[in-house]
Order: sequence, then structure tokens, then C-alpha cells
Amino acid sequence: MITQSLYGRYLKLSQDPNSGIAPPGYSTDKVSFVLELSEEGQPLRILDIRDATGKRPVPVPMNVPEHGARSSGVKPYFLSDKAEYVLGLIDKSGIRTSSLRKFEASRELHRTLLQNCESPDGKAVLRFFERWNPEEPEGDESFQVMVNNVLSGTDNNFVFKLQGSSYSVHQSEEVMRIWADSRREDKEGAVYGTCLISGEANRPIARTHEIKIKGVADAQSVGANLVSFNFPALLSYGKEQSYNAPVSEEASAGYAKALNHLLASRENRMRGVGDMTVVFWADRKPGQDMDWAVQEGMFGGFFDDAPGDQIKEDSGVTRQIQDLLLRVRSGMTVTEDMLPAAQTPFTVLGLSPNVARLAVRYYWQGSFGSLFIQLAQHTADMAMSRPGDKLPALPSLFRVMRETVHANMDSSKMKTATAAMAGAWFRSVLQGNAYPYSVYAAIIGRVRVDGRISPYGESAGSAWIRSSVIKAYLLRYARINNNDALKGALTMELNENEEAQPVAYRLGRLFAVLERAQIEASGGYGKLNTTIKDRYFSSASTTPLAVFPNLIRLAQAHISNPKAKFGKYRDREIGEVLSGVPKFPTHLNLQEQGLFILGYYHQAQHTVTSRQGSSEADSVSTSVQEEKGEDE
Repeated sequence: MITQSLYGRYLKLSQDPNSGIAPPGYSTDKVSFVLELSEEGQPLRILDIRDATGKRPVPVPMNVPEHGARSSGVKPYFLSDKAEYVLGLIDKSGIRTSSLRKFEASRELHRTLLQNCESPDGKAVLRFFERWNPEEPEGDESFQVMVNNVLSGTDNNFVFKLQGSSYSVHQSEEVMRIWADSRREDKEGAVYGTCLISGEANRPIARTHEIKIKGVADAQSVGANLVSFNFPALLSYGKEQSYNAPVSEEASAGYAKALNHLLASRENRMRGVGDMTVVFWADRKPGQDMDWAVQEGMFGGFFDDAPGDQIKEDSGVTRQIQDLLLRVRSGMTVTEDMLPAAQTPFTVLGLSPNVARLAVRYYWQGSFGSLFIQLAQHTADMAMSRPGDKLPALPSLFRVMRETVHANMDSSKMKTATAAMAGAWFRSVLQGNAYPYSVYAAIIGRVRVDGRISPYGESAGSAWIRSSVIKAYLLRYARINNNDALKGALTMELNENEEAQPVAYRLGRLFAVLERAQIEASGGYGKLNTTIKDRYFSSASTTPLAVFPNLIRLAQAHISNPKAKFGKYRDREIGEVLSGVPKFPTHLNLQEQGLFILGYYHQAQHTVTSRQGSSEADSVSTSVQEEKGEDE
């Protein structure tokens, strides 16, 4: 299914001249330099064609004669290769060293293919290989400086160009014809059969899948194989290597080119999903030229790190995508007629490295409409009111994972620590399954350790994300298990009219009210070095019976304090919350701890954003303005 879908994409892209995908017989490779030759084959200069707009020069992608696998040994490529094959030179510890075996192999390949070439550019390359001597390289001092510059880096792929020509040698019509003819020649010992991907009969079967897959995070820089049979245990019925799963040479090259094209695209690739590199694509249908771009843009933008109310204008996402994306990430309604070609097949593929091979970690295929339903459901489950009158938004996968580890943990260590959780979270979003328990438990653990759950101050951003995750996890748990008892707590914000609230949730609300009473008794926010939250939150959320009786007695002193202007209001709030608590539990399990945290966040967030027009609300609003920080 995976290779068939990729090969189908290749066939459609190969018909689009603007797609940039390599045609049959060619592959897209990174090229850094152009070796300019005279008609006599004399090397004149080396042109650096790398993209220098960034911090350091980057090779440019170019369609060149196909590069097969080159894991070991000597294997030259036609008209596009590294300096060790083109010039026969390498750099070892700052010293230029010749690589004669590789140069001789390259010389023999070009002699064989270009011996009957009549075009000036093809003859120039042939003459270059006849005259160039790696042990005594020709060229003036400036040319040798260029050579040293090339050898100093690892990205030193060359192509050839005739002086005065506007195109590279491999783009010459006659040279292209020669290359095509060489590929059509029957190979000695070729095996023919029916291709498992295309279904075509009597096709030359690939012994190995030559084109490496490049661009998967943490995989080998030379690329890795998606399909390979290299161990005797993998062989069957006496068939060697890839003859175990017969795929034609054309199909094996096609799916690899399509996958490399996706991995090289910013619009079709996501990194940071645990240890996976994720690619995705919509099936291109006749007459729907723009629909697939909108779908791919929406999916990629959905997982982008930009908040829902701050979608990047320069991200390459069209206005249509931005409008739809803002709607779904903000929890707004998106009707079916707003979605372009909802029945279009959509594919998501997650890959991770496994030494010299790739492991398929995730694969999903279905209609874009069904996928969109899951994305919208995830947005609704995660919806949580934000302090400061901010629009609802959707925390990105990275920001969710950040809240599962210590705030000061290095990003590289965080990636390792959260890899399994990130992958599981991503799968649950796409499939609509229960969110991973590991993420929920990690969030609860962080709240108990660092107490970053207040919807105001410097921890407001963390509190919003953490409460969103807790609410989403419990909401899906309740929906899957038909547990209506949790419904009263799993709302976007506090619903004071809801009487059927779990005891643990009410205890969280009670703790927020008691904290507010203490703050007001001290003269307002910022007057205390520590509050009851700093001292008792962890124990109150796990063993309420041991903590709350003392906190309530302490609250009576706070309420009667002359500085507490709204003591009667707090006393009434305490009574209303406690009306649904028949007794204090001795212990709260992890699910109940989540409800406790959610109750605290809802009550505290309700207090600081309340706009009831009362003097009490005005006082709270004033105290919040004195805070040192706010949600980023």
C-alpha cells in the first residue's frame, strides 16, 4: 500500500513539468559546483552554485542522471559526482590526497558511454577524463585555490558545463539520448517478472532498490533503504535480495523519487513528531489542481507551532487555508461545503531510522474529510479558555511535549525523553483514539512538582496547555467509556450552574477560592512570597482529608482579616463549592488528581477574567494587572 501510493504520486508528478520531480532515468541530487571545460577538455574554473542566502552555503537540488545505491566499494555516477570521482582528489586532515581507483572507475564509465558522442559538450567531458591526472592536476594558481575550497567541504558534488553554454552537459539532447539508450540495453542476467507495485508483467525486476531515501531525521547522510533483503533469514524459496518481493526497476525508482520529493518539501514534511519524520500528501485528481494544495497546507499548518490567532503570513499557506485553519484551530464551525474535495484520498507516513534502513512507524490513509473530522474533534477536546481575553487556540505538539518535562531541559534531551509520547499523541489525534496515558500522567506529575498551573503570572502559558491536555484526556476517556459522571467538569471554562460536578473537581475549585482569600487578606497579589498553593497544592490534590480541614480553618482567619474587603463573598463561595462535597476523600487517584487540577484552573481563571461589574471583580482585575508576566 505504501509503495503503491508513492508510485502513484510519482506518476502524477512526473506529468507536471513544474513539479520538479526527476523524470525516469534521473534522480534529484544536491549539487554544489560546476566544472567549466573548454572544448579541448581543459578545466577552466569551478563555479560555486550553492545557495548562500542563509548562514552557510547550501547545495541546490538538481535532476541528474540517476544515482543508485553506493553503500560501499567503488561506483561512479554519470556526469554528476563527488570530487573524489570527478577530480580523483580528497582531503584528509587538511592534506590533498589522490583517489585514483575512484577516478579511474569514473573515467572508464564516461569512456564507455561517450565514446561515440558527437556533441561538443560530450566530447569536452571525454577529453577532460583523458587529460586530467589527479597526481599532477593541471590549472593555474587560482584554479588550485578553487580546488582546495571544494575539497574543504563534504558537499562537493559536481556537474559539467562547456564554456559559453547555458546548460549543463547532462542536459544536452545528445547526451540525454545516450543515457536513455544505455538504460534500455538488456543487462546480463536480468530477471523479468510481474511487478507487485504496478501489476505490469514481464518487467525487469530490481535486484536491489538503488535509490536511497534521504531526508529522514537522524538517518545516515548517504540515505537509507525503505525496502531491502540483506540477511539470509529474510530470504525465501531460494530467491535472493529483492527478488523476494518483485518490484520493477521503474517502480522501485518511482516510489523512491516520490518519497525523496516529499522529504525535501517544507510543505509536505514534519519533523519533531517524536523520533519520526512525517510526510503527507493528498491524491491529485483531474480538475482539482488547487484542492490538494489546500488540503496539504491545512494539515501541515494544523501541526505548526504558530498559535491559531497568529498564523504566519509567510508560511506559504494560501488565504483559503488560513481561513479554514483559523476556524478549526479556534473551535469554530467548518461546514462540508467549505472543504475542498472532501473525498480525496489523503496519506500520512511516519518514518524513523534503523541503522542503514528505515522503519515505518506510522501509516494512515483515508479521505481528507474523515481526517478533518478527527482534527476538528481534537481541537474541540483541547479547547480551553485563556486568560487575558485571548482567543481560543490550539497548543502545538511541541508545546504539549514541553510541558511533560522540566522547564529547563535541553531541547535535544527533551526530544529523546518525549519521543514515544509525541508519537502516541500524534496517532491519537489522527485516529480519534484515547490520548496516551503517559502524556496525561507526565503532565499531572509536573504540576505536582513545580505547581505551574496558575492562569496568571509567568506560568500562565504552561497552565493553559496543561489544563487543556488534562481536560482533553479526561473528555475522551469519558466519551469512550460512556462516563457521564465526569461531564460537569470537562468544560471549556467554569460552569457555576452545573451542580453535577465530581468531588475532586470541586476540591480543586475550593483550593482556588481559599488561595484567593489568602491573597486578598495580605493586601493583594504579589504581597506574599508563598501562598497555600506553593506549600499545599501537591498534598491537597492527593490526600485532601489530611490538608483541607486545616486550610478551611486558616481561611476563616483570612476572611475575618480587615484587609479582606470581600471576605463575605469568599465565605459564600466556599459554602457553594462545599455543598457538593459530602466528605473529604482520604486519597485521590490519578484521574481524580486531574479533575482537581482542572477545577483549580477553571476557578482561578474564572476569578481573574470575571467581568460581572461588581467591585470585587474590579479589584481582582486590578490585582492581575500588577502581575509580572502573562501567557506568552
